[in-house]
Amino acid sequence: MRDGQFSQAALPAQVGAAGLSTVAVARVADDRDTLEPADAALLIVEDDPHYARVLCDLAHDTGFKVWWP
Repeated sequence: MRDGQFSQAALPAQVGAAGLSTVAVARVADDRDTLEPADAALLIVEDDPHYARVLCDLAHDTGFKVWWP
């Protein structure tokens, strides 16, 4: 997936054995699998998936590859 497409990283809210809940987290597709040492790369630290997608698109438009943890 690229250019602002999303995937689900976790299942809908569930309570685990430790009493911690997990919720669905939208992931923004990034370039982590295609990064090369000579690439101009940008690490995006943003918890809002919509805004992270906007930042990814802007970075791609200016020639950067992106990584969004």
